[in-house]
Order: sequence, then structure tokens, then C-alpha cells
Amino acid sequence: MPQNLSLNDTLEERLRLELCDLLQANNELRAENTRLKAIIKEENTAKYKAWTRIGELNKQINKKD
Repeated sequence: MPQNLSLNDTLEERLRLELCDLLQANNELRAENTRLKAIIKEENTAKYKAWTRIGELNKQINKKD
């Protein structure tokens, strides 16, 4: 909680400031969650493409045998 409380140092004001801090933390977590979901999606796409390519290469190897 911030230490710069004004003359209006009431319980309501303290709770309001704490709520603002918690809202900001919540928004930061939501933004991080969104970024992580995008990273996971990108990694899964890359894995899928890699496995697809591995399958294609295995088919080519098996045709040569």
C-alpha cells in the first residue's frame, strides 16, 4: 500500500488505494496471461509443423528402402 496518504486518511481512502493497487496488479497479470497464451500457441504451431516435416521425411526414407 502506498505510503503517501493525504489528510483524508480514512479507512475508506486506504481501501480505495489498496483496491487501485490490486486492480493494477490484476490487469498486469491478465496482460501476461494473454502474452503467454500467444507464446504457447506459437510454440504449438511450430511443434506441429516440425512433426509434420518429420513425418514427411520418414515417408521419403521409407520409400527409398
